[in-house]
Order: sequence, then C-alpha cells, then structure tokens
Amino acid sequence: MQTVLDHPSAQILPFIAPTASSSRHQKNRLTMRDRIQALEWAANYANPAGARLEIHGQLFEDAPDIGDYIGIYRAHDQWLVWGAARDGAAITVWHGPSGNDFGAFDTMKDALAALCVNSIQPRASRQI
Repeated sequence: MQTVLDHPSAQILPFIAPTASSSRHQKNRLTMRDRIQALEWAANYANPAGARLEIHGQLFEDAPDIGDYIGIYRAHDQWLVWGAARDGAAITVWHGPSGNDFGAFDTMKDALAALCVNSIQPRASRQI
C-alpha cells in the first residue's frame, strides 16, 4: 500500500491469464524431461564422439512459431548435423545439411537413440 496525497491507496496489478494463443505456442517448447534426456545423451554419446549438443531456447524477438531446439554439432563445426525440436507430443529430428526430416519420436531419448553415433564423429580429413 502506498500513500498518495495523505490518503492511502493501493496499486492494483492485473493478472494476465494465459490465452489460447499463448498456450498454443507452448507446443514447440522443450520440456524439462526433454532437456535432461538430451544432456544425458550428450554425456554418454556426443561428447565421447567429439561432438557437442547445444540447447537453443526461444528468444524474445523470435516469432511465436519459432521454439526451442537442440543442435548437434560435429567437433569444430559451426553448422548442426542434426536438430531436434518438440512439436506437440512428438520430437521431430531433422538432418541439418539436407534439411530433411529424419522422423518423429515419442521422447527425446528415443529420438536421439535413433541417431547413428558415427554420423556425429569428426569428418575424416581428405588427402588431396
């Protein structure tokens, strides 16, 4: 409570209830379980293979249809080789270089288990 001109007054803060449009955009946000499963996979498979997994969160300036996603990068590469994102109840995985969808999976654990570990190992250097 604050006092204005010697009279007590209260400042009422509005409660903004979630709208249908704001809950619609939650379909593309990674859950805590998604993140935990991704980090476990990274520790067990990506890191030993010399790859890295990065979780990219939705940025304030992103359009609402842009959500969180996981990028899997080969060692020293700037561009992801695999990506994974939540699409409602499923996790969609795509191949970065081609942009082709690899598949949809029930859990992040299933999605990442479907990836071949050989596909994230560093590229062999070419001898010319």
